[in-house]
Amino acid sequence: MSLWQDLETFLETRLEEFLQANPQLQLYVLLEKVRDEEQRTQQQLILLRQEERELQTKILTTAQEVKKWFERKQQAKISRPDLAQAAEQREAEFLAQGNHMWARKSELALEIKKNEKLFHELSPRRQELEAKIKQQVDTSTTSAPPQRPANDDLDARFRQWELDKEIEALKKKMGH
Repeated sequence: MSLWQDLETFLETRLEEFLQANPQLQLYVLLEKVRDEEQRTQQQLILLRQEERELQTKILTTAQEVKKWFERKQQAKISRPDLAQAAEQREAEFLAQGNHMWARKSELALEIKKNEKLFHELSPRRQELEAKIKQQVDTSTTSAPPQRPANDDLDARFRQWELDKEIEALKKKMGH
């Protein structure tokens, strides 16, 4: 197992050195991480909201059961105390289930708020990184040697292609 840890440490170190030597790639890596986190958060929100809707339906169904058994208990109180007692127990079971579901609904609401906050924090971060990358690309294309025609973007296209290749290689190394 130590061999794998050593290899992983070595690769991480080489990756860090490579990124430090190529700061423009650091922004791309950060952008990719932020996009991934944004996507995971969005998926989590979808799942949480779906669970919340399903739970709401179950709560309503349980409330109807509580009402039904309460009414049965009331009807049987005078003439059938044995049935009234059994109905009261059933009502209590449904009330306990409803309380449990209501507590879970409260937990879901907090999780949804937490994920929404995270999502809203990630979006500006992603936009900031995209702007920095665009600024880098714009800066690197405007500092081109004067002997090239102004409309020649071949160098910029090659740099972008090379960056894309390096990012793909980094993704493969990182296990994406």
